[in-house]
Amino acid sequence: MASRPPTLQEASDSYYPKGIHESPALKRARLPYQIRNVLTGGGIVAFIVGVYFYSISAVKQDDFSDVVDLLPPPEERAKMRSIEDELRDKELGVAPIASELPKPATPVSGGTGVMAWLPKRLDQVEWLHRRGWVETGKGNVIVWGAPNVDNIGNMRDSFPSAGPRRV
Repeated sequence: MASRPPTLQEASDSYYPKGIHESPALKRARLPYQIRNVLTGGGIVAFIVGVYFYSISAVKQDDFSDVVDLLPPPEERAKMRSIEDELRDKELGVAPIASELPKPATPVSGGTGVMAWLPKRLDQVEWLHRRGWVETGKGNVIVWGAPNVDNIGNMRDSFPSAGPRRV
């Protein structure tokens, strides 16, 4: 009599016959990998703990002599008004000095500023042409043989119309 292969449910039940507890065969199959998995997991945990404690110790540094002082010089700081000074003046009802008021932003016209010298399209970038990423006269970038993005056309345009039709 020919034996039939086990169904998917029977195979699954053979690995976990009592629900969540593994079968003895599955325990034996996993035994050679336990040491490798413990060592790999321990290495990952040790790396994470090392990074954590290193970052904590770096934040707790007391000597900041290697950090560049980004504050302005003391003479210039003396001229600046602090937030506390502004709050004190607001409570007293003193109007702010006109020189300390924020200046309105001036609108940038289209012909000046950074946008004037930026290329409008990628095929206008010179270093793309030098590297050969743009076909001369076609305007396509990076993809050789691609149609111009201004006139994509149809799929039939890239195949010759003469000859038998291929499906």
